[in-house]
Amino acid sequence: MLIVLFICGHTAGAAAAKAAKRESAPPPLRSFDRQLMEIVEQGLARSATLRKLEDHLRRSQIVVYLVAREVPSAVGRTRLIGAGGGWRYLLIDLDDRLPRIELLALLGHELQHAVEIADSADVVDQSSLVALYQRIGMEQKERSGGVAFETRHAIETGQRVFSELVGLNW
Repeated sequence: MLIVLFICGHTAGAAAAKAAKRESAPPPLRSFDRQLMEIVEQGLARSATLRKLEDHLRRSQIVVYLVAREVPSAVGRTRLIGAGGGWRYLLIDLDDRLPRIELLALLGHELQHAVEIADSADVVDQSSLVALYQRIGMEQKERSGGVAFETRHAIETGQRVFSELVGLNW
C-alpha cells in the first residue's frame, strides 16, 4: 500500500512539476504589436490546430516573433533570424492587408514551417535552413526573382486552420 501511494504521489508530483515548467517556459509566440497578439489569442481560442502548433513550439527551444506588415513578395514568410544558447529565433511576417480569418490561416501555415524548423535541430543558420527545405520542400520562384520553399504539410495546415475558423461567430 505504501508503495502504491508513493508511486501515485511521485506521478502526481512529476505531473505538477511538468505543468509548472510548461507555465514558466517563455511564450513561443511574441510580438510588439498588441493588436496582432489579440488576433492570435482569438485564433488560439478557436483553432485546435493553432493550439497544437503553439504547444509543439512551446516544447522546443524556438522563439517566434510575429510581425504584421505589407509583405512585398508573398503574403507570409518565415525566416531564421538567429541561434544561440540552444535557442533558435524565427521571424514570421504576415501580410496585414488580409482579413482576420485568412491572417490566422496564414499564421497556421507559417507556424507549420516553424515546427518543421523546430524538429530539425541541425538548422542553425541560413545554409542549414536552405538544406532542410531542399530536402523536405518544393522550390518556388518569387515575384521578386528570389527563391522560396513550400511544403505540402504547411499548405494543408493553413487550410485546416481556415476550415476550423470559417463560420465561427467573431
